[in-house]
Amino acid sequence: MKKTVNNPKLLGKSNKAVILKTLYSLGPMSRKALAEECKLTKAGVSMIIKNMLEDQTVLEKGKAESTGRGQKETLIDINYEKFLAASVNIESDKLHFALCRLDNIKKKLVCDTSILYSGSPIARIRKRINEVIKGYEDKILGLGIGVAGYVDERAGIVKTSYGLFKENFELKKELEKFYDFKIVVTNNVKAQAMALIDDDNTNFLYIKHSPGLGCSVVENSIVLDGVNQTAGELGHIIIEPEGELCRCGKKGCLEAYIAENRIINHYYQNKYEVLDIKEIYDLYQKDKVVTCKLNDCIQKLSLAVSNASALIDPKKIVVMGGIFNNENLYRKFKSELKKLYTDKKVARVDNDEKIKSIAGGRLILKRHLFEVR
Repeated sequence: MKKTVNNPKLLGKSNKAVILKTLYSLGPMSRKALAEECKLTKAGVSMIIKNMLEDQTVLEKGKAESTGRGQKETLIDINYEKFLAASVNIESDKLHFALCRLDNIKKKLVCDTSILYSGSPIARIRKRINEVIKGYEDKILGLGIGVAGYVDERAGIVKTSYGLFKENFELKKELEKFYDFKIVVTNNVKAQAMALIDDDNTNFLYIKHSPGLGCSVVENSIVLDGVNQTAGELGHIIIEPEGELCRCGKKGCLEAYIAENRIINHYYQNKYEVLDIKEIYDLYQKDKVVTCKLNDCIQKLSLAVSNASALIDPKKIVVMGGIFNNENLYRKFKSELKKLYTDKKVARVDNDEKIKSIAGGRLILKRHLFEVR
């Protein structure tokens, strides 16, 4: 049965979130246009806007273009500068730290993950967080942290992170000793999927490559968790029983065959030469060893994504990073999906460094402003 909201204060709060989400999606709008788009009365919208202007949640931003002889209407937009969050993305190769607005990044820094392996990881993380939030400490709404591995978001515990932290590390609790604002610790790929949700991306399968393989399922603008908060672990489906040993401890996982360190090691074992992963990708269709290995990676990945798509039935498949950044490999991936009768639209995120940097902060801000989970 459909639930109704009887409390006027709760109804007003919900409508405020609808208005803010509409402004975020469509840009500055007049009160009249907002009322039409949000299916609210103009009087109701005007009252909510009045309150949001008073608390500086929104601001007036010029005049709308005239469509007749009437007076031009004032445009309303989110006061993005008021809402700031800190963001951290922790993966096996790099750490991304940023101070974020909902729409962009104000400050960021990127460093090698090796800083976690000497001294106190919390001290090293805090040092970088403090660098990006310096001068804005009293304006921070919260800190969003995405960590590669299995994360219990409800408890803020990093259960398994493949060596980034010790097992069952209470990352949220440790950081709460130093910061008063809200802290959310979640899986890095889930945070990135949340950052990509907008009016054009509400139902999609998100595939992130580099350095490993991550995946999230988004349905009706919600990132699915599963019973154990591990929904979408495409990298750890078994494709070769008793096959290659994966870093998760199982044998035959997809990630064990297509992770970037496996590609680099394969090249070295055949060529006795050390190249970085981008150099190897650039050798695709130029070097026989590289081409054979990467074709195998694409075929395995395409089959897994095609099967997942058949089960989940997303509106589109969104890919980012690693193997997808190479144009020839991206085209090969799309071609293989078509051969497997997958008719879903495939979209590529081209600004993967930005998404990694902004993901945790955008998660905090979306939950605060839009009342999303």
